Amino acid sequence: MILSFLLFLPYQSSSRTTCQQLCQLSGYTTGTCRLLFCNPGEIDIGQDNCFRGFVCCCSGTTTSTSTSSTTSTSTTTTSTTTTLPTGPTHLPTGPTQLGGNETSFVSSLPIVNFTAWLGANDLILNVGQKAEVKIYVLNNGTSVDSYTIEKTGGDLQTTSPENLKEVYPQDVKSTSILVWTTKVGTSNAQFRVCSEEEPSICKVLSLTANSYMLKSLPEIDSLLLIVLIVSSIIIFKVVE
Repeated sequence: MILSFLLFLPYQSSSRTTCQQLCQLSGYTTGTCRLLFCNPGEIDIGQDNCFRGFVCCCSGTTTSTSTSSTTSTSTTTTSTTTTLPTGPTHLPTGPTQLGGNETSFVSSLPIVNFTAWLGANDLILNVGQKAEVKIYVLNNGTSVDSYTIEKTGGDLQTTSPENLKEVYPQDVKSTSILVWTTKVGTSNAQFRVCSEEEPSICKVLSLTANSYMLKSLPEIDSLLLIVLIVSSIIIFKVVE
């Protein structure tokens, strides 16, 4: 009877790490040293923390320790600065739909384009005869432009063409030159028309002239001429 009582008698050692502390470290709330074995429902974790013949019994709700860690994510944003060229910049004109009811208007690059032609491409001339030929330019671009005209080659004689100034879009202007030949046969001339707005845009025109010499009356023999005069006088006298 006394032995049964001692089996359930709690005993706590104080000379080392207590059974209570060991049980708490193991996640239990209560630790008790009991003789030989633990009560039902208790957990026997050994004799190390109790005197010889006693065991450490743990009970109570197991506590769980949760550790929450917060991870901080750092986002690095790299900004790039682009340096744009300075000075006047031509941008396209006209309405640009941005979205919704918003419309943006910007200025545009002028379009440089033109058509050039001669009033005549082929001529028939007498040697030394002068003829007038016109050079026409139609501005097909989107801005006012001027045009330089020069003779670039050929043996056909011409006057120097005048440049055309301030030709408005879709307008036609012309200038006149005189052409002539100094020899019998075929002569030609080439002309170059260039935009002053964009000098690299040019047109080349060609003119051809065929020339001839007027034939003089056949020379009359002087003796035949005398005979004719004498004959005329005789006939006149007979008629009288």
